[in-house]
Order: sequence, then C-alpha cells, then structure tokens
Amino acid sequence: MKISRNSNLSIVIFNWNNDLYLESLLSTLVFFAIKNNFTVYICDDGSTDNSSNIINTFVNNYNFLRHFQVCEKNIGRDAPYLGQLKALEMVINSGALVGTHVWLLDSDDYINEDIFNSITLKYDIGILNVVDINEFGVKSKYNINRKIGDNNNIWPTISPTSSLIVSVDFILVNRDMIFNFDLRFKDVWLDSRINMLSEKISKEKVKYLKERVYHRIHSNSDSFSMPLKRRIGKQITAFNYYKSIKGEKFKYSFRTFIIYILSVISDNK
Repeated sequence: MKISRNSNLSIVIFNWNNDLYLESLLSTLVFFAIKNNFTVYICDDGSTDNSSNIINTFVNNYNFLRHFQVCEKNIGRDAPYLGQLKALEMVINSGALVGTHVWLLDSDDYINEDIFNSITLKYDIGILNVVDINEFGVKSKYNINRKIGDNNNIWPTISPTSSLIVSVDFILVNRDMIFNFDLRFKDVWLDSRINMLSEKISKEKVKYLKERVYHRIHSNSDSFSMPLKRRIGKQITAFNYYKSIKGEKFKYSFRTFIIYILSVISDNK
C-alpha cells in the first residue's frame, strides 16, 4: 500500500537541541502532511536552545502537528537513551496516535520530498537506507552487515532510528520490552530494541527498503564521539537485552561469549 490521501502513516520526531535542523525538517513535513493527510508528533527532550519556540510556532499554525514535552523544557536531560523511549511511550499512552504505522525520525534528519511517493506500509518493520552526512557534506552509506533473521547467535546490525517505519501493532505487542527500563538494559536505545525485537517475527514481515533518508552526523549526535568504555558498556547492555528476548533459544557465539565475560567482570566491580 503506497501512501495516499487517507494515509495510515504517522511520523514521530525526536528532538534535543537541534533547532538548527528542526525547522527545515518540519517545513518539509508540513507540505507533505497537508498533501497526504498524516499526523506529525514532535517530542522534545528538554532542549535548552530555540527548539521550543520553533515547535510552538509550527504547532500553533498546523492542527496536524502535536507536541509532547518528554521532560521539563530548558533543563536538559540526564540519560540520553531514555529520551526516545519515554517520548514514544508518551505518544502511545496518550491514545492520540493515528494510523497503522509510525515513521521514527530524528530532528536532524533530511528527507527527499519524493520519498512519500514510493515507501510502502505492507510490513511490520520497514527499514530505509540511511546515508550519513557529516558537517562537511561528505556522504557515506550506513552498512547493514547482519540483517534481521540472518543470525540467531547475535543481534542484527542496528539500523538507526531514522530508518524505521514500524507498525503500531508491533509496538503494542512488544511494548513491555520496548519500554522496559530495567538498569540491565540502560543505554539500549529505541532503535536497538526494535531491531532486536524484530527477530521475534517472521522475515517476511521485515523489509529492507530501497528509499533513502539522510542522517546528519554532527557534534550533538550521541555517536559523534563515543569513548571506548561506553562502547563496551553498550555492547554489554545490548547483550543483556538480546539474551532476555531470546530466552532459552539464545545460543552463545564467540563474540557474545566474550561480551558475557566482560559483563561478569563489570558486575563484580
């Protein structure tokens, strides 16, 4: 099913201190929201820049834009990974979500206008191609080395938030694990959780799409400069999350066994 006037697509935007790019993205989406009749949910995680003014201006002018304040505005945030999770949980719990599918976008993303003419909503999980753009305009394609369902011994390559078009049914069925705030899973971001949970459904319900979304890599990006210690920590918590999903079906590979050893060492410190 292509997107049409009676669209089943909603868009959720996650924002934190990206006023430089937010206005551009909203301007693009407004044009197509009018044309295709979809709703846009803007979730702000306590931005301290001009984001609130930009959001308020758009929301006051367009009734298909809805604003969710994840934490108190202008105070910043304590745990970045919680922002997207709590934002989506707020949207789901509000009962305001419209449509069968949700496209998850970061506010610093860039999309071509023609993408709405071709993307499909036939699958529980649709994964767009992601092209990273740095501050100098240099482009690089985000590589997927392990697709969902290809290897049961380790989680798939995590496709970024911006690439994910997810059915509302999938979110509702898996909401307990998506919005699980157990500290064993800290720093496991929303995109990682959805990619890992996609292993629970048949491969026929997952589609890697040809359309592209452009993701800006800049100094505000969480992954712009990540210390080695945190990278290891993220691997450990991802391992905990994936193992919890798989349960008795989980089997160790060499890599996951090493991560398990690191997790035991970490727990004993």
